[in-house]
Amino acid sequence: MRCLEIGPGHERLPGFETLNVVKTPITDHVGDARKPPFPDATFDVVYSSHCIEHVEWYEVESVIAEWARIVKPGGTLEVHTVDGLRMMRQLLEWEEGGAGPRPGTWRRDLHRDHPFLWGTGRLLNYNRKGSGTHWMHRAILTPRYMRECFAGAGLVDLEEVAVPRGAKKHRAVNMGLRGRKC
Repeated sequence: MRCLEIGPGHERLPGFETLNVVKTPITDHVGDARKPPFPDATFDVVYSSHCIEHVEWYEVESVIAEWARIVKPGGTLEVHTVDGLRMMRQLLEWEEGGAGPRPGTWRRDLHRDHPFLWGTGRLLNYNRKGSGTHWMHRAILTPRYMRECFAGAGLVDLEEVAVPRGAKKHRAVNMGLRGRKC
């Protein structure tokens, strides 16, 4: 059984090969996640956690189709990202006089415990010092839109996945979806 993690960050998932845009100690394959350098139907499982939001918004559908392309028939694609709907609802709640999001410790130096700044920061993200802009979020996904992308890529039996695998949890903002390729 072959499994691939796209955009693994700093920790490898046990039993998964990794595809990353740069070579790191845990990178097996270097390449562009938008066009994975693999033949059709290569992997039983393709998994990505908090990578798709770094793709340009107008490329999300084609990238998910590319990820589905490399899944074997009967295999699964699982994608986790920032839940844009939840974040926008929290910002609207704050705007309308409610409590809004409860700021966490992530980039407290920038959001200074302000609910609006924290919420927009989670949607937009910040670049890492000296890293250029590739860390910035370029797409906002909602549960309905992600389902549309999966269905458009030919995936069926769509199911929400609450908790990502491995260490990258992003609990306060996470949304996950898994689908099976026919």
